[in-house]
Amino acid sequence: MSAQDQAFLNPSGKFRIKNWTTETGLPQNSIRDIAFTSNGTMWMASFGGLINFDGTDFKHYNIGNTPKLISNRLVDLFIDDEETLWVAHETNGLNYFKNDTLFKFGEGTKYEQYAYTNLSKGPNNDIWLNSYQGINRIISDSITQISAFNTPPNAGKFKLLGDSLLVVNFGVPGFSKQNKVAIYNREKLLKSIPVDNAETVILSQTSPDQVKALISNRLINISSHEITMILLPDELGQPKDLLEVNDQLWLGTTSGLYLLPRDQSPIHETESIIPDISVNCLKKDDEGNIWVGSERNGLFRIDTKDITIWEKKGNDSNSIRAVAADGKGGIWYADGCSFLIHHNGKYFDAHLEIERCIVSMEYNHATKAILMATDHQVLQLQNNELDTVVSLPKNDYSNRISSLFVDRSGVIWIGTGGGTIYQFTNNVLTPYDSKKGNLVHFITQLKNGEIWAGTNEGIMIISNLQQKSLTVSDGLSAGAIRSIYEDDEGIIWVGSYGGGLSRIDENSITIINKSDGLSEDVVSRIYEDSHDRLWMLGNLGLFVTSRKSLNQYATKKISEINCVLLNESDGMREGNGAGKVHQTTNGLTWWPTIDGIAVINVDEFKIDSSNLQINVHYIKTKNELLHLIDDQINLSTNQRDFEIGITATHYSAPERILYRHQLVGYDTDWLYDNNKHTINYTNLSPGTYTLMLQAANPHGIWSDKTRSIKITIMPHWWEKTWIQILAILILVAASIIYFKWRNKTLLERKRLLEKQVLLRTRQLEIKNKELQTRQYQLEDTIDELKQTQDQLIQSEKMASLGVLAAGVAHEINNPLNFIRGGIYSIFSILTEKHQNLDSELFTFRQTIEEGIDRTTNIVKSLNQFSRNGESMNETCFINDIIESCLVMLNSELKDRIKVEKDYSPEISPIQGNVSNLFQVFINLFANATQAITTNGTIKVKTYMEENDVKILIEDTGTGISNENLTKIMDPFFTTKPPGKGTGLGLSITYEIIQNHKGKISVTSNPGKGTSFLITLPTLS
Repeated sequence: MSAQDQAFLNPSGKFRIKNWTTETGLPQNSIRDIAFTSNGTMWMASFGGLINFDGTDFKHYNIGNTPKLISNRLVDLFIDDEETLWVAHETNGLNYFKNDTLFKFGEGTKYEQYAYTNLSKGPNNDIWLNSYQGINRIISDSITQISAFNTPPNAGKFKLLGDSLLVVNFGVPGFSKQNKVAIYNREKLLKSIPVDNAETVILSQTSPDQVKALISNRLINISSHEITMILLPDELGQPKDLLEVNDQLWLGTTSGLYLLPRDQSPIHETESIIPDISVNCLKKDDEGNIWVGSERNGLFRIDTKDITIWEKKGNDSNSIRAVAADGKGGIWYADGCSFLIHHNGKYFDAHLEIERCIVSMEYNHATKAILMATDHQVLQLQNNELDTVVSLPKNDYSNRISSLFVDRSGVIWIGTGGGTIYQFTNNVLTPYDSKKGNLVHFITQLKNGEIWAGTNEGIMIISNLQQKSLTVSDGLSAGAIRSIYEDDEGIIWVGSYGGGLSRIDENSITIINKSDGLSEDVVSRIYEDSHDRLWMLGNLGLFVTSRKSLNQYATKKISEINCVLLNESDGMREGNGAGKVHQTTNGLTWWPTIDGIAVINVDEFKIDSSNLQINVHYIKTKNELLHLIDDQINLSTNQRDFEIGITATHYSAPERILYRHQLVGYDTDWLYDNNKHTINYTNLSPGTYTLMLQAANPHGIWSDKTRSIKITIMPHWWEKTWIQILAILILVAASIIYFKWRNKTLLERKRLLEKQVLLRTRQLEIKNKELQTRQYQLEDTIDELKQTQDQLIQSEKMASLGVLAAGVAHEINNPLNFIRGGIYSIFSILTEKHQNLDSELFTFRQTIEEGIDRTTNIVKSLNQFSRNGESMNETCFINDIIESCLVMLNSELKDRIKVEKDYSPEISPIQGNVSNLFQVFINLFANATQAITTNGTIKVKTYMEENDVKILIEDTGTGISNENLTKIMDPFFTTKPPGKGTGLGLSITYEIIQNHKGKISVTSNPGKGTSFLITLPTLS
């Protein structure tokens, strides 16, 4: 970046820096050296003792709590291939830490008094170190001098170059006249670099075949091939340590920590990372963290973030909405409403001030210009000059431009806030309208040439001058459509604001959202990297998952997807706007955020498969610490509870490490502990268990390494297997004996009870038969009483009705006689006075007389119905009785039921009771009218057969089912709903016919009708 363009840009959030001091748990603020074990555990040498750190907790070893520790002033650490920690002190002595036990090297020998420094790994994986006797190595717990190098006893620091070269810093500044840097092979001195007597020399091994010597303002690169020198700026301070990581040099000095470019000579540009501290040592761990041990300021951890945010300096708005490729491997982006900024693929090299807010940008490959949408205009940037290309009609505010796109033919497509999409070609604007207010967020072109636009209410598709839409009703996810991406397989991925991701494959749409494993439901931009991973920008940050897993989920081959989220703790900020993502030639992708533009190399981003290892800090039972040997512990008979403290070393984000465990033999599945570091079990039964421990990294990916701890709980004597088996056998034998005795007793008692039960059963059977006989007699008596009572009630009703009918008939007869006499008198008088009466009057007279006759017949029928007495000696004319009954039921028959009569004139009278017979036919005709639900026919036929009168009554009603046909003559039987009938009509009819020495029979065809045949004997 040029000085001009660097003035207002700042790479914010490039590093995360965390500092531990005595105020935050560090035992001592002077950290002299740092070393890491293979499982990532950190050891620190301080002027307050030895410190162990797992990313969460510090453990302090000093001469007060660790008697074997020679002193508290430690200067050098080294971990050999057997994971033994070697500790060198400022004065005399050497400690080593092995299998959690601290030892003194050469205890009881002369080696105990030597002063050791500069511990390192030798060519044969042995330990090389300095002492007053020169450069030595440790073999079988004894020291052997490396005489081949012919080094004097006052040699200072040294470094090994491969197997044959040695770089040595001789002398002590201010005291030795031999102060120099010497380079040896195994035979002789190859080269010597003189050093001023007042200068301090720091040797740093940046790789196995390269050593860098720091001498004041000089950086000397020493390799097996050449020696080069780079001048350092004087203001950096006196060098103390150097670390080379990813082609960058981390330089620690007495005045701070700096980041230097490796390929500059002399070095002019430096970046101050931690100012105003005196650095003692620099180390890098397996996670890529840089660790800084300082003289007075404690311990620092520097985490290089995957994402860098470039923002403007100052308090101006820094919201980024639009990014576009420049056609040359670089990008332009709009910073707020003030600048257009250019990055050429290596560095920022230009910026332009703008007067308006830019909402969308596109590279026009046809004109090789940058198009920018602002308000109602599309501007073109070409040769650093801005020109207006398109101006939209300023109908209202909703016609403001919201999105911009250039298709493969060079046609410009413009989306607006009002829902209209304009096609601009050959200087002609063609509008495509959608629902008013349907803001257009994003426009793109598919491989088939169709234009797809994401709007507030779905997708608008324009093809061959025709338009259609995809909405929620078609299966699309809810929310405004912010991004559309078509992959190489023709599958379309659609991101929405709040509805998640839609996958469109031919005619099928699958919605994938947070409930399915997506990091969030806001998807504003979609980008696919070279590893077939889809990157998505949302409100929470930037998240990524494999396209393969999304396809497998959509086709139900897997049940959940895994996403990795990069949020603010990873350097990312909240995403902004809709549109495309562009990559510069240096591999960086550029993502707009609400505060600056985020930059990440997505192709080089590695999703950590997680190699976290579980470290066990302690195991205790009832406050007694247990020794863990080869991942096994044994608990005594009284120890049924235990607690275990664990951590998985992860220094960047230990608070985001997740843990789970399973006690095999007790738990049926994994138990999830979140970030909890302790596990407790109580009241366990004796036996052997396996405690399985696992951790997940900050991205939620579980480690493929599982730590297994075998736990054996010893049983009490009564819990031993052979004791329990013997007890069970004794219990079984006793049970068998008891069972046999008990069974014999029960059998004898059973026989006695069976005899008593048999005798009692016979007595009860006799009593039961007597009670049943009495019950049947009582039930018969009750039935007879009920039948008699109902008949009496019915008789009383009929008698009352007869009295009422007789009274009504008498009262009607008198007016009828008056009417008949009055009509006769009127016509007599009229005839006398008028010889020729109008013929119409005779018609009226005939009508009145017909009405009087009909009324007379009804009264006659009432008289028949109302006849009193139980005499069976009355002469009964069947045809007359039937005709009277039909007159009585005329209102029920009229206009609905046709009556077909076939009376034989040869019917002889019978002897009986007229009133009772009247009741018989009333009941039969009434039942027939009720059986005909709509319209129908009743046929009545009378005829003689020998000396009997036969009466046949047929209807076309619903009929009677076969199961009810035998019950209809039973008292109280009815098929009518409760309250609609008594069930006595046919029972009384049957009894009356019996009293007349007659018979009644019935036949029925369900659905077609019923026939009743009555036979009555004549007087003869």
